[in-house]
Amino acid sequence: MSCRKSLLLGVAALLTLSTLAGCSVVPPSTEDGPASTRDWSFDSVESGARALSEAEHDLDAEFVRELGMNEAWGVSADDAAQRLPRFGDTTSPVADAPRSDESSAGPLFIAASHVTGGATASARAEYPVPQPDSETVGAATNSLSVLHQLLRDALGDASRDSAGHAAEYSSPAGHNPSSSWNVDKGQASGQFASSISDTDESGDSVTVALEGAFSVGACPDEYGAAEGAFFTTAAVTFTPSGGQPKRTTIDIDMKTITHVNDEAYAADLWARVDSAVRTGSPSTDSPTDVPDPDADRRDDNAYAFEFGDEGVQDRGALTADEQLDGAFSAQVDDLAEQIALLVARASEDYWRDGNCVDVLVEAEELTPGPGEKQQLWVDAVSTVDGEKITRGTVELTQIIGDSTVNPTGRQQIADADYQFIAGQQYGKVDPDFEVVTRRGIGRGGIGITVGGDVWALSGSFDSAEYSGLSCTGIRGPWDVSISVPMIEETWSTVLEFDDNLEAQYTSSPTNGGDWIHPGTRFWLVPEGEDYIMHNDPEDVPLRITRADPALCG
Repeated sequence: MSCRKSLLLGVAALLTLSTLAGCSVVPPSTEDGPASTRDWSFDSVESGARALSEAEHDLDAEFVRELGMNEAWGVSADDAAQRLPRFGDTTSPVADAPRSDESSAGPLFIAASHVTGGATASARAEYPVPQPDSETVGAATNSLSVLHQLLRDALGDASRDSAGHAAEYSSPAGHNPSSSWNVDKGQASGQFASSISDTDESGDSVTVALEGAFSVGACPDEYGAAEGAFFTTAAVTFTPSGGQPKRTTIDIDMKTITHVNDEAYAADLWARVDSAVRTGSPSTDSPTDVPDPDADRRDDNAYAFEFGDEGVQDRGALTADEQLDGAFSAQVDDLAEQIALLVARASEDYWRDGNCVDVLVEAEELTPGPGEKQQLWVDAVSTVDGEKITRGTVELTQIIGDSTVNPTGRQQIADADYQFIAGQQYGKVDPDFEVVTRRGIGRGGIGITVGGDVWALSGSFDSAEYSGLSCTGIRGPWDVSISVPMIEETWSTVLEFDDNLEAQYTSSPTNGGDWIHPGTRFWLVPEGEDYIMHNDPEDVPLRITRADPALCG
């Protein structure tokens, strides 16, 4: 089938991502893919975002040159591009000369888009995108930068939801720009729209209208493929004082497929971009449409990137059915490369951050005694479709105390058969595992407590109920509390008994009071197989007996 796509597909068409997969070019095998994608063509997400906005800034100059704005104002195209209206900048009319302190002119459109609190995200990935220096941000055509930021905001919010890995947002009614996004079962989708105008003292008017949408599979499928689509439109309408309005619109319609290797890294990326530039009289019904363009130029290109230890291996344009004229084509190519790499990086951060794979650990017994051995079973399932994952590796990443798990090191998940050996230290051991697959990375564990030396105290005295528990033997820390139903209050504290079976408070009692006396001494007296706890100065004898290890689970 032909890979040629019509433009202006609309938001609904973004959900159909079969076009690129149906192209005749066969993607390379990822069986022996690279071990790392950290050395990409940009050294950080921040620098990648800056490169994207720089490319968009250059495209602004092509817009104003196409519309003749620089000639009307008697300045260069670069200077004219600086004067395009932008969100947050209400101090400078369109035709004012560019200022040397442009970076402090106020937030640009990219900085005005909604951020969901990702700056405080607990995820290890870089959420959200650091904001580029305002001097490098395109005022008109930064729709791809906005979509990239919205995508990372969405993934960052979903990453904080450890249970469902889901999130959604919709801007308030009437907000300009308007935006919304949703993340559910590994699929992230969103859209935005904006329009901003300015008129200078001479009557020249400029309107910038943007709209866009994305649909990205941030969790790879069972074949290790993650698909995505972007659609953006940027339109600049120039109406000289006393003259006729003229509009230039650029559409960028992009599909991507990232192939993931068994180390959960992006091994290669395929991208197709269709774009069109139209210039003519603007539609009266739409802020972006040009119904009968004087000029209509189109561009259709495919790109391929391999990721390796030495960076991106760019195999260049595989097809070029048509090229846009001159500089527009060069700028579209630059934009396509930058956004493709950034989307792949954002998705890779997400699937490597535990959002696409759940790790399930089962044990024969959750409260084994010291030295006891038992089997552990570790499985992984996709958070997207719940399917069991049998291709990948698993490794113990953490265990508390002197308990052990064999074998050590990374094992093939299909063959991993673990034996847990309880140590001599009582208490929680909670082994954790990491699973690495081409569907992403998952982390999880199981709560295991080495029992056998659990003690509890209980009793009543003077209308109060006393209770306490130790999971580490008769000596050591005890969690102790007293409840007085008559006044509906409960106090708690920690006692730590030493080798002489004596103790004092190790922390101040909660709820604003000492429930016996400050400085009270406690000591234990053996009585048969049990103990009696006494205290001074007010003796409240309480019996201590062995208890069920499940109480410490």
